[in-house]
Amino acid sequence: MAQAHEISNVLQAQRAHEELLNVALTRAKLDRHEAHGLIVAYRTQANRLLGLASFAEYSERVLGHTPRVTEERLRVARDTAWMQQVPYRHQPKARTRWNEVIHAQRSPLRRKMALAPLRSHRVTD
Repeated sequence: MAQAHEISNVLQAQRAHEELLNVALTRAKLDRHEAHGLIVAYRTQANRLLGLASFAEYSERVLGHTPRVTEERLRVARDTAWMQQVPYRHQPKARTRWNEVIHAQRSPLRRKMALAPLRSHRVTD
């Protein structure tokens, strides 16, 4: 009976793990879309179209971000915007770097480690 219970636990753990991997993938895709939208909204001054005094206020009302989170996400988006200019043959490597940077924004140390190669290793053609 104990063995059946252990198998059940393993199966539940595997399902939970797969579900969390899907959540992480979905979150990374949403983060990438948000980063692009933030850059466009910032460059086009979307806050002014809505009569808001600052972009931080706009981001707070639309996305619920604090000014610090807005600043951080814009910084990450700017640091990774070069990926759109990467030649097609380098795209898989660039996408991997993009995901590393997006996930790194959750930890200052991981962010520093993830961004270091980006700053010193730009791809040019």
